[in-house]
Amino acid sequence: MSAAVLLGAAALLYLFVGDLNAVSSRSGEKSLGTVIFKKLSAMRKASNGFSWERMRNDSPVYDADTLRTADYSEAAIYFDDGTSLDMSEDSMLKLDLGGTTKGLQFLGGRISLGSGAGATSYTISSSAGTIRLAQGAKATFSREADTLSVEVSRGSASIVKKDGSRQDVAQNQELQVDLKSGKAVLVFRPIVPVSPEPDGRLLCFAGGGAGHGGTVGVDFAWLSESGPPGGGTAASAASAGAPAASAGAPAEALSSGKASYSLELSQSKDFASSETTRATGLSARVELAPGTWYWRVRDSSGDQSPARSFLLDLAEAPHPAYPPDGQRYSYRRLKPEIRFAWTGMDEASSYLFELAAEPSFAKPVIRSRTTTTSLAVDSLGEGSWYWRVTPVHAFTVVGDTGSGTPAVRSLAIAKSPAMAALSPIAPMDASLYQIQDASGRGLDFSWVPEAEAASYELVVSKAGDLSSPIAKFDTAQSYLRLSGGQAAPLARAGAYYWGARWFDREGNASPLSASRSLRGIDGSIAVRLSFPPEGYRIADSLVSDTRFAWKSNLPARTVFQLARDPGFKDLVYQETVSAETLIGHSWPSGEYRWRLCAYNADGSIFMQSEPRSFTVVEPFASPALLSPAPDSIFYLPKGATESFSWTPIAGADYYDLILRSAADAYSSTVFEKDFVEGARLSYRLGDLPSGAYRLSIQAFASSGETTTRIIGYIGDAPFSYTRLSPIALASPADGAHLPGLDARRGGAVFVSKAEEEPDAAELVVSTDPTGSKVVARVADRAGRAGVGRLDPGVYYWTVTGRLKGFDISARERFRFEVDPPPPLPPPETVLPAADAIFGPPELRKKRSITLAWKPVAGATYYRLAVYLPGKRGPALVKDKLVSTSYEIDDLSVLDRGLITWSVEALSFDAAGELEQGGVEAKSSFTIDLPALKPAKSEGSDTAYGR
Repeated sequence: MSAAVLLGAAALLYLFVGDLNAVSSRSGEKSLGTVIFKKLSAMRKASNGFSWERMRNDSPVYDADTLRTADYSEAAIYFDDGTSLDMSEDSMLKLDLGGTTKGLQFLGGRISLGSGAGATSYTISSSAGTIRLAQGAKATFSREADTLSVEVSRGSASIVKKDGSRQDVAQNQELQVDLKSGKAVLVFRPIVPVSPEPDGRLLCFAGGGAGHGGTVGVDFAWLSESGPPGGGTAASAASAGAPAASAGAPAEALSSGKASYSLELSQSKDFASSETTRATGLSARVELAPGTWYWRVRDSSGDQSPARSFLLDLAEAPHPAYPPDGQRYSYRRLKPEIRFAWTGMDEASSYLFELAAEPSFAKPVIRSRTTTTSLAVDSLGEGSWYWRVTPVHAFTVVGDTGSGTPAVRSLAIAKSPAMAALSPIAPMDASLYQIQDASGRGLDFSWVPEAEAASYELVVSKAGDLSSPIAKFDTAQSYLRLSGGQAAPLARAGAYYWGARWFDREGNASPLSASRSLRGIDGSIAVRLSFPPEGYRIADSLVSDTRFAWKSNLPARTVFQLARDPGFKDLVYQETVSAETLIGHSWPSGEYRWRLCAYNADGSIFMQSEPRSFTVVEPFASPALLSPAPDSIFYLPKGATESFSWTPIAGADYYDLILRSAADAYSSTVFEKDFVEGARLSYRLGDLPSGAYRLSIQAFASSGETTTRIIGYIGDAPFSYTRLSPIALASPADGAHLPGLDARRGGAVFVSKAEEEPDAAELVVSTDPTGSKVVARVADRAGRAGVGRLDPGVYYWTVTGRLKGFDISARERFRFEVDPPPPLPPPETVLPAADAIFGPPELRKKRSITLAWKPVAGATYYRLAVYLPGKRGPALVKDKLVSTSYEIDDLSVLDRGLITWSVEALSFDAAGELEQGGVEAKSSFTIDLPALKPAKSEGSDTAYGR
């Protein structure tokens, strides 16, 4: 029961899906054109239908069809009269082409209709009235809310409103009709896009103007004017009662001046990302990639044109495929049937096939329109004929239109009263086949068919002139497969010949065709690879001397092939061979496969041997010494044994070892051992004198059934052993004196020497000879260590160390002394001059005295002291002066007489400590002022003040 329910459900689902995707066909009803999907799909409803059906791409459309597109869907309809109609998303219309006039009913959305050259005119009915589109005109109809827009981009149109009034719309004008009030307004556009036309489709044939990267140069043009009098737009003028003619200014009134414009291009409708091109005229050329483009123009004053869209596409023009150019045909009674074929073009709705007796095609014999890419013709008689194919499309061709010019091919037909011999096709002359395949897969024979043939006969013979046939086979077709018992005459190895003849309805036989040879090969013994065997290893130094060998009895062209992959896609080498050997080449290391490939006469592969693999190997890697570790040091007692070990090399059979003294380079061999089968060898190294040695190890593989002899790279590993020696102290020497300033600022560097770098070493600096008062400890394995700031005084230093557990500390302790830093030189005084005298005149001019001196190199501050006559200490002291001068502006600190002053340069470090003192420079000057006397009163009156 459950199974029956599931089967029923599956059947109903199948019927539902089939009904959902069904496309109706109308027998006996002529289609008007073809619908092409630009985005997603479209739907239609027949005049007598009640439901919408989904259309397929390239579906025919019929009269009274209602078509619609959904969101994000776009479609184009190519009518047979050359008219093109584009439907944007969310658009709907109904075709009405069955009457005397061609028309359609616009039901909403946005459509663009371009009248073809074969159509007289179109009538479009809408909710606003009836719109008549002139022959060859193109207009765009759109409806948003309660406004219907008619924009003419080519030719002219007129609208008859429901109230009977008529409004003409010229080229590059837009009429907007209010569907509620019926009011019609010609909208003025300061800038009007002209080319490409709205919703235009541009096509560039590949190679005809397509630039690097597949771009196409597209020409843009627009019209522009500053606007109607009064500064308002034409639309506002018309709505205010101004004459409608002002809104539709003729093209001659539009400016062609060199104003500045910005051409904006984008592949999105909202211009989210766009490119801008500057133009000084009313046109511009821009290189664009194929696709849907939106464009608009803006002038320097800010006026902007409406946005337009167009489709740009690249296509390969159809070109003839068959018959080849110059093909010759012959016939006796019946004219031959000739099939013409050409490459397709997705953008073409159909193709125009033309055939004429002259290359100018002035009077075509056949002019046929077809939607397929092939056509059969059986009405051509003898003579020379020319044919071409032109695509029929609704695109405007841009770029170099010469590339879209249809190619012309010719053919010749001759009438012969005699029965012509057949032309064999396959197998080709000197073809090979395996006799094992003759009775199984069979052998195929074919020849060019003859139009008047009633039957054919295949003849097989051992003779080249087809005499004494060993077998004959009759067939009604122009081909025959021999298999099973029929192929028995060809089931033995050897040479054969075949040909064919044809018979007419009266039984007359044509001459035999030219014979073709055929050779049967016993595939079981045809080719056998001999050397090298599967998986063979070849040293890269020997591969160019390796001989590849095989056995073969094939008379066909045989090629030696070498590849890196099993499928022989990555061929490294191939060579046509005539012998049964080939010497290898210097192929890089890696895994390879080789085989022999025999080719048939037609270039097809007749037989391939089973491939074999081999590996070209580089020399073995040099073994790495493991013990003793390379560059290591040994401390061995006399006669001690050391075990040498190294990394084993895969594939190596044995090793050769040579021990040499490094001091004698390669001239002195200490020890040599051949054919060491393991990766370890013991030797009494302690019998050798201490010093440096080098051990050389080389891996080898013996030649055998699966490999050539392989030699490895030599691996050299140095090592040494020595007697222990204590560390020697070098610098500073015992009793050395170190400059105090350098020792304070940069410390001191201590150098020691050791025959081998210690495992651990330490520099010890102390202030006593026993080393108990340590001032610095620094790790010192390298024999060179620095100690920071050292103040003046006496110090002692030594180095302690250990190597392989042994104490190799220095056996002495050196004494050195850090001298005090030298003082800075005295500054040179500048002002006042030595022994200068300052009297009333001098002090009256300037009530201050400046003390100045020249700077001292290395000084960071200066100390100034001023001494008065008869006073023990300084009357004025200034420390850490940065400047090299000081002005005494308070002269009350001075006194009459000889004034002495001194200045001293000082150097402080970054921490603010005095690093270097200086030598005082002294100078003096004299203040010469008269002694002060008590003031005398000129009267006896008492003076009061407040």
